[in-house]
Amino acid sequence: MIRTIVFDMGGVIIQYDPALYVRRVTKDPDEARILEDAVFHSQEWFRLDEGTIELEEFDQILKASLPGPLVDKGLYLLHHWYENMPVFSGIERLMAVLSASGIPLYLLSNAGQQFHTYKKGIPAFRYLKGIVLSSDLKLLKPGPEIYQYLLDTYELQPEEVLFIDDSPANVRGAEALGIRGYDYSDGILKHLLEYLVSEALLAPEAVDDIL
Repeated sequence: MIRTIVFDMGGVIIQYDPALYVRRVTKDPDEARILEDAVFHSQEWFRLDEGTIELEEFDQILKASLPGPLVDKGLYLLHHWYENMPVFSGIERLMAVLSASGIPLYLLSNAGQQFHTYKKGIPAFRYLKGIVLSSDLKLLKPGPEIYQYLLDTYELQPEEVLFIDDSPANVRGAEALGIRGYDYSDGILKHLLEYLVSEALLAPEAVDDIL
């Protein structure tokens, strides 16, 4: 029986969309491609999630790798990408309903240390009983260690946990430890709600209010 729900962040609670963030600093498609690759698709970006690089070091790499006219835009993206970050309102309403019904909610996310700056601007996080962040631990999904840390820290039984993530690989990583996984890669809230109703985690009458 599922007693606890764990959410991923990007693609589940918030709209993580590098192309959207880049469009805030340039309308030129060639510039946009260069900036998106240099910031969001770089090895350094993944090292931020891993907690093995500091922003200041990434600054220096961008200054050395980007064409001169794009340096300021690249640095601005790196330090301000999360401002006005869209939150999926339906997921926030779902979290409110689940929390009110007594189901403990947690967050398990691959994210850099900037999270500690922008987390206070995401109202949905007030429903969480705990947060496990990759860069705090220097552990990444889908490695088993980060899921085990979640289970051990919050004294959760894997068979009683549902993990919702938009990455199939991360879902499989959770399932390898006996956690129930839900692949949210289609991003269709209605499908997720139907699943939660089928598992008796959500009352059918709540669906219309959430959608």
